[in-house]
This record gives sequence, C-alpha cells and structure tokens, in this order.
Amino acid sequence: MNRLNSFAVAIALTLGVSTVHAASINLAPASRLVVSGGQVTFDIVANFGNQSVLGGGTDYSWDSNVLTLAGFAFSPALASRDTDFDAKQTPNPPPGTPTGPFDVQTPSLLSIVFIKFSGLSIATDTVIGTLTFTASGAPGSSTLISLADSIKWDGYFVANTQVPIPVTYTGATAQILPLQTVPLPAAGWLLGIGMLGLLGAARHPRSSRGSAAPG
Repeated sequence: MNRLNSFAVAIALTLGVSTVHAASINLAPASRLVVSGGQVTFDIVANFGNQSVLGGGTDYSWDSNVLTLAGFAFSPALASRDTDFDAKQTPNPPPGTPTGPFDVQTPSLLSIVFIKFSGLSIATDTVIGTLTFTASGAPGSSTLISLADSIKWDGYFVANTQVPIPVTYTGATAQILPLQTVPLPAAGWLLGIGMLGLLGAARHPRSSRGSAAPG
C-alpha cells in the first residue's frame, strides 16, 4: 500500500468524511519472564472502536541480543483479511529467519501488515495474532519490544475514505531469568545432621552402666 501524501488527505478531509476515532494496539501481557533458551509469547491486541478499518502495518523492534524471533501467526479474528496483501519478506533476510505472513527486515525489526479493502471490524480487545520469541540472551538480560506505525508499509487507514487513523502503541518487556544457586532441600539438612550425630556417637561410646558383683 503506497503512502498517502498530505494533499490526498486534505482532499478527503475537505469532502467531509466521518469522524476518525483514535485506536490502540498493545502487547499482552505487559511483561514476561522466560528461562534462557525457552520461548515466550505475546498477543497483539487492538482496539479500533466501531469504525471500519482498511488496515495498515506495525513495526516491532527489540534487542536481538536478548530475543530471537521464532514466528508470528494471525488469529482467527483476521481470517477475512485480503491475504494477498500481507507483508512480503524482504529479499535476503537474516540467516535463520522464520517464514510467514510478515517481513523480517533485520534481526531486531519485524513488520506485520493486514488489509481488507471492504473494511475490517476491529472492536475492543481484538487479538490480531501472536508473536513468539526464543530467549537467546544471557541470564538476567531484558528487552523492551516497541511498536510503531510501519515506516516501510505505512500506518492504518479508515476503509473507503483512506483517512489515517492515529494509533497509540504500548509495548512489552521480556526478561530472561537470572541464574540462581539451588538451595539444599530441608531433607538434605536433616540427613546431614543425623549423620553427624551417628559419627559423634561412634567416637564416644557409652560406658557400662553396671559392674560385676564381687565374688
């Protein structure tokens, strides 16, 4: 989808289009803990109110020293989108890049696009899809996953009028659990104390309580 220039937007506003409502897209949950080498998922949750949405694109960025993209899948709520217009992968993607309806531009930048020319209904708390990452960083490291209107694929627009929709984005944080010393279980301490007691008894045998009677 080509970027609308300011002249086209001005014409649409002059013709008297309906009121454009602000929208929001966020990642849920807002933070997650993950073990090193494990996987962590975030839902992309959108709210565009009752306006019909043509679609648009969002850029997702993170620290590639902490997380590696494992994949993305659209939710059933977006099954009616025009899949021919999903983001296409940039030529010569980074090694190990997963395949799917998205564009991995760098190891730390992902673009997701969805479009339906007849309009999509994206009401309150609609799950767009799910992002999956592998925790590839060092224990204790963390990263913020940031969201913004896509620079390459453009932001969001109202169906029919193609007037831009202002979107408020909220990202999420992923933290890799730090290494911890595993404490000795309580049963282990009790066993150790018992063994010390036995050793002490063996070193100091009890004296005989009785003595032989005189003849």
